[in-house]
Amino acid sequence: MPKLFVVGTPIGNLGDITFRAAETLRNIKVVACEDTRVTRKLLEHLDAHPKLISVREENQKSGAMKVIQNLEAGLDVAYCTDAGTPCISDPGAEVVREVRTAGFEVEAIPGVSAVATALSIAGLPLDRFLFVGFLSANKSDRRKELEELKTIESPLVFFESPHRGKKFFEDALEILGDRHCVICRELTKKFEEVIDASLSEAGKKEDWLGELVIVVESAGRDEGTSEIDMEDWMRKELSMNSRPGAVREIARQAAKLFNISGSDAYRLLLKIKKEEM
Repeated sequence: MPKLFVVGTPIGNLGDITFRAAETLRNIKVVACEDTRVTRKLLEHLDAHPKLISVREENQKSGAMKVIQNLEAGLDVAYCTDAGTPCISDPGAEVVREVRTAGFEVEAIPGVSAVATALSIAGLPLDRFLFVGFLSANKSDRRKELEELKTIESPLVFFESPHRGKKFFEDALEILGDRHCVICRELTKKFEEVIDASLSEAGKKEDWLGELVIVVESAGRDEGTSEIDMEDWMRKELSMNSRPGAVREIARQAAKLFNISGSDAYRLLLKIKKEEM
């Protein structure tokens, strides 16, 4: 039975396409996509020549019907957005729903995600996180959304466009407080940049270039841990845990307990361990 393949595509570097995604796009006869011009470049890189259907945010309903018509004609269809995994701050959810409602199977072809890519190099404790995506372009709505996020005890992941970067950092600083953040700009592209900064430092920059993924540390630790001396706690944990890998495990716990980055916790633990040898 024909099916819809939801295909993750590179977010910048075409070399990040997976073998399975490349094989699917080369062998399939119909590809529905967000922007035919963007997807055509990827397909040319892969020497793939399917028929293209434009399915954007504005025409998902009618686009889904075109996808279903091709499925009913016995053809498999792939769906791609411009970059990354469809349906994550990108169109596609309505297409998936309509196709499944019509009785056809939907299969994921995993690929790159800007969220996972940024989190993997953020150096923050990530037992859990909250993906926020784009905040509202309206100032009052944006500030209201930030107010709802200020007490979340997990790192927050935002997407932001370059022309709104300064406004984002100014509002986030005022409402969330001067938290540590990691700003990933132009991920996987030629001018990729990863910036460790406070929200106040980031807000001083007037102009941002390229799409931004911003990981902001979680809300501060609760009052129950505020009186605990971090180094004393680390020394105690090190004395109780000498097994291989214990330092990294303790670093993860310290990062969560004391609201510091995992890399900072790990460096301090190594320093304490060396002093006590």
